[in-house]
Amino acid sequence: MFKGLLIITIALQLLMALTQVGWIRSVAELSAFLLVVLLSFSIKPVQINKP
Repeated sequence: MFKGLLIITIALQLLMALTQVGWIRSVAELSAFLLVVLLSFSIKPVQINKP
């Protein structure tokens, strides 16, 4: 659920960045980037069991 909420928030931030101009656009792009970084840290790597 947390990852889904992050993805929705990222999509909304990017949509706002596409429709705005000036400092609001810059803040939206920065926050979307930081949310993507947070999402990438929240995803745990898959462990492969080698015999």
